[in-house]
Amino acid sequence: MVYELLTGRSAFGRETLADTLVAAMTAAALVVATWIVVRPTPVEPAPPWAFEIPLTENSGQPALSRDGSVAASQTSNPFDGTGQIFVRRLGQLEAEVGEGGALA
Repeated sequence: MVYELLTGRSAFGRETLADTLVAAMTAAALVVATWIVVRPTPVEPAPPWAFEIPLTENSGQPALSRDGSVAASQTSNPFDGTGQIFVRRLGQLEAEVGEGGALA
């Protein structure tokens, strides 16, 4: 409209182009704003964890469950041949005596 007032000629093509550019920029801004609002938040990686299985000269080789959630180790008494199986689940600080308790 300003172009028509200044030059006296029709600005049909120019207004259409300007309107198209404004509409495209508005749509692009809306897409970016929507993406910022609804984008997935990054997932923090789980912190590494570790624990010690104290082994003595009377300890057997430690073993892990298939899914890695349980560790077990065996101790034996060299004097009478008895022993115990200790089980530690993921997240536990202390090992527990396994089911069945003593080994004969």
